[in-house]
Amino acid sequence: LADTNWVVSGAAIGDTSVYVYDGITTASLELNTGNRGKINVDSIMASAEGVQIYLINDTPSYKGGIADVGATDKYFGVFTARNYSAEYKLSYDYTNYTTAVNNSADLHLYNRRNNQYKTWAITNLGNNTATNTISGKGHLGTRQYILADFVALACSAPDSLEASNIDTGSATIVWVSQESKYSLQWGEVGFQLGDGVTVSGLSAKSFGVTGLSLGTAYEAYVKNDCSGSESAWVGPLYFETVNPCVMQTNGFADSIMAISAILKWTDPGAAPAYDISWGPKGFGNPNFGIQVTISDNRYPLGGLQPVTEYDFYVRSNCGANKPGWAGPYTFKTDSISTSSVLSILDDVHAVVYPNPATSTVNIDVNVDDANVYMYNAIGVKVYESRNNSKKVSIDVANKPAGMYYIIVEHNGAKATRKLVVRH
Repeated sequence: LADTNWVVSGAAIGDTSVYVYDGITTASLELNTGNRGKINVDSIMASAEGVQIYLINDTPSYKGGIADVGATDKYFGVFTARNYSAEYKLSYDYTNYTTAVNNSADLHLYNRRNNQYKTWAITNLGNNTATNTISGKGHLGTRQYILADFVALACSAPDSLEASNIDTGSATIVWVSQESKYSLQWGEVGFQLGDGVTVSGLSAKSFGVTGLSLGTAYEAYVKNDCSGSESAWVGPLYFETVNPCVMQTNGFADSIMAISAILKWTDPGAAPAYDISWGPKGFGNPNFGIQVTISDNRYPLGGLQPVTEYDFYVRSNCGANKPGWAGPYTFKTDSISTSSVLSILDDVHAVVYPNPATSTVNIDVNVDDANVYMYNAIGVKVYESRNNSKKVSIDVANKPAGMYYIIVEHNGAKATRKLVVRH
């Protein structure tokens, strides 16, 4: 084993095991004890690079949290490589476990992370007594399971844990229970019961957890507090707080003119601000581009050169939290006509006169449903006429002298003419 490519997998071997490390998203793994039920795992999250189910023909050394182990002398483990909280569907069929079938109404499937965890919790899954199956889907990941509770518990356990109203730093945990008092415990994924944040004496079947970190995975557990006793913990309930600062996607330029364009992109999160970096196509490192910080996921960019290709990059800006740049996204500006006659389509044209203009500029179009726009030299729109008559007159007497651009658009095609205003 001198080869440096070998690494410790972390997977338990068990007395019997099955595994898959290729095509896990379509894999279905099953392991049967013979007389203590069988376990099946499928619908495995793609981020897990492999899955192993193992069987241990013994009772666990630590049984903390389990109300009644009964005759169960075997337990299972599931190992998910590279993603210890991977989501999958778990099914425990106890049809061939006679004692379990005879006491199916009281059964629970307990779980813990691994042998280092001393306290077991009831898995937040449903028990179908008609099919003798405990099953459900969740971010259970690497975990051990044991079937227990063959008698009615003095203090029933809650069930149907869910997380709602999940935000950047808070979430609401809700559950179903026949009792009237409860305790809730939570912490980041992988915490040991007893080490989390605990709130006891709750009388409502919900609780708003606050003070969480953004973009972080958590686990929560709930138990009933009965008079003189308590139930086992139920969980884990997995949830992730919202991360507003994620990588941006689908960047593109819209409303492209000869000297301007509107930059747009998709925000999969909810960033409060964005950094834009732009420059000539191929300028390379976005840290060296022309940068601006804005609060909307669109940016009107002006001052461009006609018939020129540009690149832009975008990233979320949440203060100290700034994911990587997305891009480059490339676009090319339109051309500018040097003739007073603008050809928009083969049979659509316009005439701009006089040019230079001092008081009024006229645009004659041979159709009556064209759009006419006027922009200043830095790409700010100063005039707009939509679906107007064939002749448009623009008063430029009160506009600052300088360079402007007349754009005539019809059925998605457009042409641009440079206009000089003099006083």
